[in-house]
Amino acid sequence: MIENRITIANYADRGTFLWAAFADCLMAHDLHRMYTASWDTSLEGSDWAKISDLEKGTKRLYVNYSSRMIELFAEVKTGVFAYVTFNKGGTLYLTIGVQQEQDVQAAEALQWLQTVYPQAEIDDPSAIRMKFWMNSPGGAQGIMRTIKVPAWEDIETNYSQETRQQLAGVMNGFTPAHGGQLVLWHGKPGTGKTFALRSLGLHWRKWCTVQCVIDPEAFFGDAYYMMSVLMDGQYQQPPDEPSEQPPQWRLLILEDAGELLAEDARDRTGQGLSRLLNLADGLIGQGLNTLILVT
Repeated sequence: MIENRITIANYADRGTFLWAAFADCLMAHDLHRMYTASWDTSLEGSDWAKISDLEKGTKRLYVNYSSRMIELFAEVKTGVFAYVTFNKGGTLYLTIGVQQEQDVQAAEALQWLQTVYPQAEIDDPSAIRMKFWMNSPGGAQGIMRTIKVPAWEDIETNYSQETRQQLAGVMNGFTPAHGGQLVLWHGKPGTGKTFALRSLGLHWRKWCTVQCVIDPEAFFGDAYYMMSVLMDGQYQQPPDEPSEQPPQWRLLILEDAGELLAEDARDRTGQGLSRLLNLADGLIGQGLNTLILVT
């Protein structure tokens, strides 16, 4: 007799068959712990899935291709299940399910998958990887792009002496104090705000990734969209696993969103201003290591 544990209510959303199969395994095997992670890869086209590598390292594997993502469900080790998706931008999202006493196996599975799907690296010293966020019918969608960026030393003479001195202090030697800080990048159109932003990404890339929300009104108007972006890449570390790497910061850019800070912001944007301030210095932003830059 087959026990009915999962009902798929919507085939069009992210809750596809393989996600339902993964959820079914969690309940069938009584797996109480789930760990999530995401990172950006350089995989494209036919290289995305790396099926042959996965077949060698997993006990069983299922793959689903769709127009906007590749979906994988695998038993990495006995009793250790993983659900993986790639979007068109090359971003990998991972969920690992294990029993309570299998924290070590979960960490090993994560390490192995990071070997199969290494994080994107750039050899060009004048380029950075930048993620652009937008809201879609399927939820938050992040597209990775490699963009050319200028060094501050090459463009600083384009700015007035006062502006140059202020920007130089931000480009070099800036250290964030805590999670959730707000930076206002103000200037008239054509004064070089975006040019300086690109240079900022270059000078901060050793300790900070750069992401841009192209629809800030939707970002603050949709709580699910906002939290999906904020939690992207936030690996839930097992309690017994020591952290050897310093925390990675993220710069979240909201271009041309100055209306969120206007006197009539509440009338024009609703809860947008409140959510921005909560993200910058409230409960939402605590522990996220996220800087918010508004132009």
